[in-house]
Parts: sequence; structure tokens; C-alpha cells
Amino acid sequence: MVDIEGRVQLLNDGSFVVDNNCCGNVGAGITTAGTANRIERNQCTSNGNYGINVTAGRNIVIANTSAANAPGPWNVAAGNVFGHLVDMSAGGQIADTVGAWVNFTY
Repeated sequence: MVDIEGRVQLLNDGSFVVDNNCCGNVGAGITTAGTANRIERNQCTSNGNYGINVTAGRNIVIANTSAANAPGPWNVAAGNVFGHLVDMSAGGQIADTVGAWVNFTY
């Protein structure tokens, strides 16, 4: 699941990727072209591609954080289940109503 550059690449279906720190990779911090994967509670910062890059449907993406990734924090294709994507990059207080499944950009 982890390649030689340190990023997480899901090559099969049905993986559970939780509590990873994906920082400073050439490509995306976490990427999958598979299905039925659960991507949860990961920190993806300063990667050369998206923090989390999900190109196939039928995955779940919840409770992750992402910052300073180029071209952006998230690329989640249609047909996936994901927590609300909340942009906190300008700072500020997190509303009590956002819920536990939210994904944050900061």
C-alpha cells in the first residue's frame, strides 16, 4: 500500500486507510482508483498533487485533514460517500454543528 516515495496508493479494493501522516510526497498523499475503500482520519500536507485523490466511485472519505497540497486538497470523483469538505484555510473557529465526519482544509 505504501510506495517508495512514502505515499499511500490503494491498488486493490476494500482497503481501510486510517491515521496516516502523508507529507511532502511527489504525488498525492493518498490515491485510489479502486472501490470499497475507507479513507479516514488521515493528515495530508505539502504533497505535489492532491492531499487525497479518489478517482473511482464507491469509496468513503471521512474525518481527514489536508493543507498546502498542489493543485488542491481534495479530488473526490462522483459516486463516493464523503464527509462535508470544510475550508478553514483562512482560520477561525469550527462550528459545533459540523459533525464528526467532516473533512477539513486548513
